[in-house]
Amino acid sequence: MGQSSVEDQRRSIRKRVLWSGVIVSDEKARIIPCAIRSISGSGAQIRVDSDDVIPAVFFLVDRKSLIGYRARTVWRRANFAGVEFEQSVPIDGPLPRELRFLRTVLAGAGFMKARGQRSQASSLVTLGVADLEQARAARRLTK
Repeated sequence: MGQSSVEDQRRSIRKRVLWSGVIVSDEKARIIPCAIRSISGSGAQIRVDSDDVIPAVFFLVDRKSLIGYRARTVWRRANFAGVEFEQSVPIDGPLPRELRFLRTVLAGAGFMKARGQRSQASSLVTLGVADLEQARAARRLTK
């Protein structure tokens, strides 16, 4: 049989998007801004600056949906990379202690609004919102 395309190998269809994200190394030592170009339930295509080194395994934090994905780099070409998700966690919901750093990253790593205003994520952390529906309602109130 012929060689299958990358699209044939995917477990789910990717949706084209242009969302802001951040890559956090496993050691939490490096934070790399990125653009999420397409996303599905099983992975994403991201874009970084050409000189940024993408770790083999990392957390991809999606600013739009407030979700952190434990991801693995599958391929890299120039500024683009394909990643496969191993785990996803809503950052505005209950988090295990070892993943709470994701809230700090989202609230403090360049995702703050104009000076003096808190980001949606930091507002949610302050409110202690535990339920996803409550989190969505709280986000609508902060807009």
